[in-house]
Amino acid sequence: VESSGRNHLKLSVIGAKQINWGVAVGDDLDRLDEYGWNELLKKKYIVFARINPYQKFRIIEECQKRGEIVAVTGQGVSDTQALACANIGIAMGVTG
Repeated sequence: VESSGRNHLKLSVIGAKQINWGVAVGDDLDRLDEYGWNELLKKKYIVFARINPYQKFRIIEECQKRGEIVAVTGQGVSDTQALACANIGIAMGVTG
């Protein structure tokens, strides 16, 4: 555990070999070939950040091609395609 500067946040430091994780930013997804998708989706934990509706759809498609069951959350019209093609689609909204 480390303290990070003036914020006094405590961070758990875990070696990369101990946790099977990956991070993919939207623009990077557009450049992945079949090998790249295979390597990314081998990870147990993946954070997808700054993705657009098409990239969300592509993530679902690539996971399903590999036999995965996919649940997706979304809100708004832009997520309609992703919600429809996922095995489980959860539409969220704000009322009030």
